[in-house]
Amino acid sequence: MVIQPSLLPQARRIRMSAVLSREARQRLRWIEFYLAHERNARLTCRHFGISSATFYRWWARYDPRRLTTLEDRSRRPRRVRQPQTPAAVVARIRALRETYPRWGKAKLAVLLRAEGWPVSVSTVGRTLSRLRRLGQLREPAVVRAPAASRGPTSRARQATWSNSTRWSWKSSRGCAGCTSPRGM
Repeated sequence: MVIQPSLLPQARRIRMSAVLSREARQRLRWIEFYLAHERNARLTCRHFGISSATFYRWWARYDPRRLTTLEDRSRRPRRVRQPQTPAAVVARIRALRETYPRWGKAKLAVLLRAEGWPVSVSTVGRTLSRLRRLGQLREPAVVRAPAASRGPTSRARQATWSNSTRWSWKSSRGCAGCTSPRGM
């Protein structure tokens, strides 16, 4: 990359940083081309295949004394909204959840309202999520009943609808043809 002193008057004072990212070096090429071609923005945009809005945004940000201005800025918000739920409510939600580990946000909200805490279901849900994320809430293990106690694995009868107006019942023994009227 060659910075010509005639194009950039302060080029002698610029300390070329080898730390510029690939994208920042590309943006510097845009600006060098723009300055070398009589400040013709349309020509620069056509040459590099970029929109004029993109070029002008980087041209406005460009400072010839600090080439780091051509680096990407963080898109993270400067201020992130902090939870507004009072600590006493959070502690009570946590205590209720530990008392009733299988209850969800809706049931916990009903209990809290009965105790005099004016909270919404959404607040309880957000608080539970935050407590889980911070590792302050232990979730109960998922316990499933054994397969034998959940019911028979094979169905005694299966109902199928035929094109006629009758249901056809087929038992598990393989006897087919038992038909019943539609209303049964």
